[in-house]
Amino acid sequence: MAREIDLEIFRSCKNIKIWIYIGNQVIEKDVTVAQIDDKKNMVLLNVIYLNDKPIGLDSSKNRITVVAYRENEKPMMYAGSNVKTIWNEKEKKRYYSVHILTRAVAFNRRNSFRCYVGEKVIVRVGTNRTTYEVICRDISENGFSLVFESDDKCAVGNTAHFVYSEAIGEKTSPEYKIYNLSLYGTCVRMETLQNGKFLYGFKQFSSNMLCSKYVYHKERETLKKLR
Repeated sequence: MAREIDLEIFRSCKNIKIWIYIGNQVIEKDVTVAQIDDKKNMVLLNVIYLNDKPIGLDSSKNRITVVAYRENEKPMMYAGSNVKTIWNEKEKKRYYSVHILTRAVAFNRRNSFRCYVGEKVIVRVGTNRTTYEVICRDISENGFSLVFESDDKCAVGNTAHFVYSEAIGEKTSPEYKIYNLSLYGTCVRMETLQNGKFLYGFKQFSSNMLCSKYVYHKERETLKKLR
């Protein structure tokens, strides 16, 4: 059950987001507080709609994290959140009921949400003519990350360029679109993964609106699986 201090955070937060884990994808959506029930230690959130239809959430089927953003303070993340879609018969309205099962954890995060890719790409590092086959782990409007087999092909400060293409949606759907993303960035971090490979994070030279559209479109298609 939510503790009193957690309910106070929900009262004072600037906005709330939920992260929905669907397979390898993590969908981030804005939500708003509808009610706070002190007696039941429960928060009710207004439901998310996709194409004018409500999205049903159930944390027993999909892992869900609730994040509360506060003015001039670090956001608070509730990784263990019991979320269900409920129907209020009196109001004739759906809500997401939220029971917090763990204490909130303050955290830092990058500016834009990242969309999991997990596909092989051919990348050129720096001014080298040599190219390398690597795994593109994720893409966002502001950056991307690549997984290399060894740590001698790239370093912090190096630039990288690659092209990634993906078709999203059913071919018969008017929303079907093929995205051809040309990505340029500077390496800003490196970490060694448990499998012995090396993850490099890149910041794009400028915000990429096509990447933003790609991430948003992929989120919409993934959310359809929740219906």
